[in-house]
Amino acid sequence: MNKIKTVFFIGISALLISSCKEVGTVVDLGKNKPLGLLLDTAYSEPVQSAEVKNVLIEEFTGVRCLNCPQGHAELRSLKLTYPGRVIGLSLHSFIQDEVYPYSKEDLKSAIAQRIEQYLLYPGYKPNGAIDRVNFSGGQSVCNDYLDWATLLPQRMAATTPVNLLVTPTFNATSGELLIDVKAHYTQDQTEPNKLSLFLVEDSIVTAQLQPNNTVDTNYIHNEIVREAYSDTLGDKLEHDLKRGTTVQRVYKVNVSGKGYEYKHLKVLAFIHRYATTKEILQAKEIEIEN
Repeated sequence: MNKIKTVFFIGISALLISSCKEVGTVVDLGKNKPLGLLLDTAYSEPVQSAEVKNVLIEEFTGVRCLNCPQGHAELRSLKLTYPGRVIGLSLHSFIQDEVYPYSKEDLKSAIAQRIEQYLLYPGYKPNGAIDRVNFSGGQSVCNDYLDWATLLPQRMAATTPVNLLVTPTFNATSGELLIDVKAHYTQDQTEPNKLSLFLVEDSIVTAQLQPNNTVDTNYIHNEIVREAYSDTLGDKLEHDLKRGTTVQRVYKVNVSGKGYEYKHLKVLAFIHRYATTKEILQAKEIEIEN
């Protein structure tokens, strides 16, 4: 079986980089490889033009949070104001997220809790991190939802040193999802980067506390994190991130039998720093069925 896997990975690598100059061997996936990771390689190719920067807002929210629907509305408004440029990720940590007896689903997750701890919970909801940039100089990189519209243009005007291509291939019959992620560097990186990869679902109906202190039992929740295919805090890119280098990672997972509505599922990928800052360099979100 190991010989078959080795031949399979070598075959994939040869096919994918046959027209490019390889700048590093395929990383040994070993026993500790992330869930579903099939391929991790890098190669050089002609430098691409830099993409327009997308901005990720990681919204920390809760079904028992009185003002959180206002945060949801603000995120929707910003996405409409900057179509295709703003991506949302709704994170239900363990605070203010105890399910109601009549809830249809429990939205809180260990993924959300770990990210909230990493970005340093500011003590209230709704709040959110904008590209994980520290605008205030404080410990937390999270900001009040009322400040998002003011802070967002600063990130919209930023340039990105990495182009990101995310290609999902989905088989609705089997539930098999193949995710091909390519990060192409248009500028040298002097500090390490990570890739974070998540499965996100829209249009989930379950109870939500409203600002008037009533509970809407048919509230529609969007951008809910479902699964992490990288480590929750990202996987380090074990390659020399020079200008013209493309890092490619291919994942194979299965989303069947988990109650997901396939038509509402999206793959979210982003490249970020983690050593001296937590800044997100580029993000992409792609529906698995399109």
